[in-house]
Amino acid sequence: MSDSDASANGSIRFMSVSHHQNGGSWWLVSASVISILSGAATTGLLRAPIGGPAVASATLTAHMIIGVATASVAVWYLARSRKTRAQVAIALVAAAVVSGWSASRSFTPFAVAGHAIAAFAPLALLVDNTRALAWPPRAARVGFVLLLLQVALAALVRHRVIGLTSHVLVGGLAATAVLVPAVAVTQGDEALVVVKRAARWAIAALLVQAFLGASLLLMVAAGTDNVPMWAAAINAHVLVGTLALLAAAALSYVLAAG
Repeated sequence: MSDSDASANGSIRFMSVSHHQNGGSWWLVSASVISILSGAATTGLLRAPIGGPAVASATLTAHMIIGVATASVAVWYLARSRKTRAQVAIALVAAAVVSGWSASRSFTPFAVAGHAIAAFAPLALLVDNTRALAWPPRAARVGFVLLLLQVALAALVRHRVIGLTSHVLVGGLAATAVLVPAVAVTQGDEALVVVKRAARWAIAALLVQAFLGASLLLMVAAGTDNVPMWAAAINAHVLVGTLALLAAAALSYVLAAG
């Protein structure tokens, strides 16, 4: 198999929709990341308004518009496929919208954390479900699943439903599960270029995410009360965490496809 073939086969197929529909998949992934980031920013501004309530209200309105628009396009895009995974994806997208509506009415910690988890849920279908025999793709898939769990725990931590311990523990396990095959790939000579590229992206994303997480822990320990700094650090942590999740999904896919 040539590098160009591997690159084509190894690209993420969003929600496993048909090959001919892959062109728009990255737009959906990008829109989902923007929607998730706007939600993180909204949470921060509602908790500690920077610029006054008007800014927080405008951010919430913008997030709702972005979320509804992204969900509408996603449902239209996925409805063209008759595959079961596409139908599951539509149900997950709808659940994210419903949970967002519920959260906007109550703003309780459980409701908002539940919406955050629901927003990430469709990303669980990013990785193809073909059977992998070798250990690297298996390890990467385990890492991806653990990263999804870590995201759910992070939402609960941010809304003070649970403590930090489980989030840090699962994060360490997830990073290890992804980094081991990623480092092994970069050190080997037999891996295709597209696989090594995916491995390097996964390593970079996880290292940056670990640095941001450690910085937040230090800010907690130091009792930092700089609200803008907190907002910037947390939103960066959410963004890089999302990118790390996508990078892990890409690594898992190209390892299985290669």
